[in-house]
Amino acid sequence: MCRGYVESITVLPVGENASFSAVVSDVYARKVPAQGSEVVGEGAVKQYWGRHRARLIWMGQRMVPGIEAGVELTFEGMVRPVEALPTIYNPRYEIIGRPRENQ
Repeated sequence: MCRGYVESITVLPVGENASFSAVVSDVYARKVPAQGSEVVGEGAVKQYWGRHRARLIWMGQRMVPGIEAGVELTFEGMVRPVEALPTIYNPRYEIIGRPRENQ
């Protein structure tokens, strides 16, 4: 399970296969502890991957409601490196917060 902020989104043109992607930065991850590692909280090791990025791709969708630049979310799924960027296809996600509007 990871947590971060949506840095940017990409929507492919109508002529191409439908997919919607978001790049998430400042990714926090919760990992299962390895034998002998320090345990934090409820049996998970909390690690911070500062200024790292991950790409989330939703196949078959041209938009995902609520996913926009600046949104904070948690997400999880199987990670695969694509073009040197950790990528998750069709992630499970939950929106944590939205950017404040300028007044």
